[in-house]
Amino acid sequence: MFEMLTGFSHDVLHLASLAGALSSIWNIFLILLGFSVVIFFHELGHFSVAKWAGIRVEKFAIGFGPELLGFSRGETRYSLNLLPLGGYVKMLGQEDFEVDKSGELTMSDDPRSFMNKPVGHRMAVVSAGVIMNLLLAAVLFMIVFMVGKMEESPIIGEVVADTPASRAGLQAGDRIVEINRFEISNFNEIQTAVRLAAPFEPLTFVIERDGAFLTKSVVPVQSEMNWLQVGIAPAFSNEIVSVSAEYTMMPGAYPKPGDVITEINGTKIDEARQLYVWAKMLQGRNKPSSIIVERPDPADPQKPKKRIAISISKSIVFARNGFKRDAPQDLLGLRPRVKVSRVMRKSAAASAGLWAGDIIVRWGEYENPTPDEIRRSMLDHDDRDIPVRVRRDGQNLSHPLYYRPRIVRDREGELKAVPGCKFILNEQDRIILSGVTAEAFGKETPAALAGLRKGCEIVAVDQQPINTWSMLAERFRELAGKTVQLTYLPPGSSEPQIAMMSVPESLSTLLDMPSYAGPFQRINFTLDGQTEILVSYGGEQDYLPAYHPLAIRYYLEQHIGEEVQVAFQDEAGVVRHESVRVTEEMVDPWYRRVVYSIPDFQFKPVSYLNRELNPFKAVWAGTMQTYYFVATTYLTLRRLIFTRSVGVEHISGPVGIIGIGSRVAKASKIDLLFFLALISANLAVLNFLPLPIVDGGLMVFLIIEKIKGSPVGIRTQVVTQLVGIALFATMFVLITFKDIADLIG
Repeated sequence: MFEMLTGFSHDVLHLASLAGALSSIWNIFLILLGFSVVIFFHELGHFSVAKWAGIRVEKFAIGFGPELLGFSRGETRYSLNLLPLGGYVKMLGQEDFEVDKSGELTMSDDPRSFMNKPVGHRMAVVSAGVIMNLLLAAVLFMIVFMVGKMEESPIIGEVVADTPASRAGLQAGDRIVEINRFEISNFNEIQTAVRLAAPFEPLTFVIERDGAFLTKSVVPVQSEMNWLQVGIAPAFSNEIVSVSAEYTMMPGAYPKPGDVITEINGTKIDEARQLYVWAKMLQGRNKPSSIIVERPDPADPQKPKKRIAISISKSIVFARNGFKRDAPQDLLGLRPRVKVSRVMRKSAAASAGLWAGDIIVRWGEYENPTPDEIRRSMLDHDDRDIPVRVRRDGQNLSHPLYYRPRIVRDREGELKAVPGCKFILNEQDRIILSGVTAEAFGKETPAALAGLRKGCEIVAVDQQPINTWSMLAERFRELAGKTVQLTYLPPGSSEPQIAMMSVPESLSTLLDMPSYAGPFQRINFTLDGQTEILVSYGGEQDYLPAYHPLAIRYYLEQHIGEEVQVAFQDEAGVVRHESVRVTEEMVDPWYRRVVYSIPDFQFKPVSYLNRELNPFKAVWAGTMQTYYFVATTYLTLRRLIFTRSVGVEHISGPVGIIGIGSRVAKASKIDLLFFLALISANLAVLNFLPLPIVDGGLMVFLIIEKIKGSPVGIRTQVVTQLVGIALFATMFVLITFKDIADLIG
């Protein structure tokens, strides 16, 4: 069925990987077991009522395909089959049709046949599976609420500029109490209510702000993810729940799970706003950030928390200037040297002795190579060692490394190198050029016009010494709109030379817009109120979010000489609205491609324990939760089929459910029970849709039989079943391919 769901040693790394793999296998086993339990109760409903009605049950099976385990008792064979993705109860008279002398299909005349029982009995048998799933969902929800489940509080943490929420006056810190008279208890219910709203119809929000209750009308809009949204995000506390592995490689103190951030760059942090914290972290782009955390004693949580000062370094990377994967990454045409960002175990790169963080100084015959030159060298040295020179921990290694390339053929039969590591243009602390981008969008780059070339080392801007790419980017930012004097050392020379280079203006330099990392680039940025722009370059066309450098460039090119309204959130977290007259010089948003980042960590959401100790209230809560998810599933189908405001990409089949479920099982067993209850409620709805081969389709035939006084022709039933099987098989294959693609990433 298809469901709808809104520096360690190698030994230690090997053991950690093994433990992680075993944990993943165990979580997948748990979700498969749970899914089988849900199916078991569904089929148990059919089985029990069939026995009550005096129908002969020939087989009770969980799963499909070959039988793994089974036994016979009385007239029934009980089976556990290979694929635990469904189940069935085979009753006499369901499939045992015969062909008479006239060629017509006839039913079994056995009095214990399903087809020979009264219509009411057959309706009871058909509906019993759905009823059992609803009961199971209610019981599981009841258990969840009696034990207690952590829920995200319905508090707004961020409001995106120029979205329905901001225009309606919603603010960070608002608690949402109701949406369209439906009581809201957690943030997930807010997202569900918005995503399943009627397109273009306003939603009535009741919010609590500073003890007062306010009513706001909000009209959702379709997002780039193909569902409705209003532009809000949940509230997060300042407690860290997970950190990137990169932190463990940092010298000195680093953030740990359980730390609470209390101060950033001298400013106290006391509000639950994730973007605000990140924005503060990324201030002073080319300087480390200083944070203060309070850390509990793991041996004695009752002890006062320790205050620890931590320095957070930032790294700089340049985003691609084009649609394609080989589009240049540069700073006004200046390209950094190649860095090894990751090395795969037991790969050619690992065997050569390459480490993550190494800067490639020479690769074979190429000095300061580009990634393309490295790949070309691999193909030229098939089955021969390539001498490689690297810079490691700020020093050039005195000896070369020897890399033996691995060459394979792709599907088209062309030779391709498998490097065993990932190369990125990301040297941080020496401004040595791996190359100069000649042209971008049909125009020579400022670096090419200045006459700079591969291997040059830039050491000063306007006679001010610089030694990192961050310092260079920030000097360019300060001097935007001017021609600057670059002092550089040519390849193999210690004699400084001078080049004059023009640094153009851009929106970011003109308006002092911040440069964030990753998802934070997308927060609070619009052009003339638009959050998404149709971009068309060189035969490539796509809708891009307005914050994307390509979208900015394309939009500005279309509005040279005109006034453009820009909305963005500054580094203080304040949304600014600016009007800019577009000039040809400022069309290239070059500084928007300068991205600063810090190692990733996640904050704990503002949440509460949803728990009901009174068993009677817990039963009621479980019943109402079941009703909620049944109604939500029907509404999802309506939005998917009729209004098309929910995209088909948000549907998951068995593979997707297993993937989601295994992650839920990893979180907690209570979350797993909640997930199984949700699956059971979904299964009840989908099995009772009026479609062939599911219970709802059979119920339609029984209703027709009750009305007309005679059963629908057997041939009609068989043909309908075959059409239904073909339809569901096609859906299964398509959704399974989508699920696998999603899992692969």
